[in-house]
Amino acid sequence: MATLFVDKLDPQSGTALEIGSSGDTITIPSGATITNSGTANNFGGVNTPAFQASLTNSLSLSDATTTDIVFNNELYDVGSGYNNSNGTFTVPSGEAGKYVFGTNVLFSDGNGNVSDMLLYAHAVISSTTTQSQIARAESTSNGTTFTQRNLGMTFTLNLSVGDVVKIQAYQDTNNASAISVGTGGTPGKTIFYGYKLIE
Repeated sequence: MATLFVDKLDPQSGTALEIGSSGDTITIPSGATITNSGTANNFGGVNTPAFQASLTNSLSLSDATTTDIVFNNELYDVGSGYNNSNGTFTVPSGEAGKYVFGTNVLFSDGNGNVSDMLLYAHAVISSTTTQSQIARAESTSNGTTFTQRNLGMTFTLNLSVGDVVKIQAYQDTNNASAISVGTGGTPGKTIFYGYKLIE
């Protein structure tokens, strides 16, 4: 292997300089430093796949029942992992790794029946269903209920290709009434999002 000693490389013509060819490995040895004073393109990782979806149609929650929340309005979906027809995110091929997920859910009832609610993250990991209770809101000590309450949560999961994540809600009113989720359909009130961490 020959060694070329120069202080600067410039293209022979034009303004583009290419080092190596497709399939080559360019090695920066240990202890060397790369200093960038210009624009760096295609370096480093990206937080994708990534998605965000909101609920634009009011969803009814029956009393003492766990219900899937289908966030029907896809705001963005980089990597095509989110399915807005059933509210699930599935890890795409080649995208296994650690993910951050978050959700906010607006529970609403004009008659003031909002009391005890649970919000679940439901993940099917390697064909095994795991359920984690993440957020809870209860009626006050004197039994007071509300017309609206928000529950939000963020969580991380180490996922394999094909693993599925969805959000579920549970409510238990004092008078066995159904309540709604996402009344008014305002994006930001009832949302679900996620993205892959750079490792």
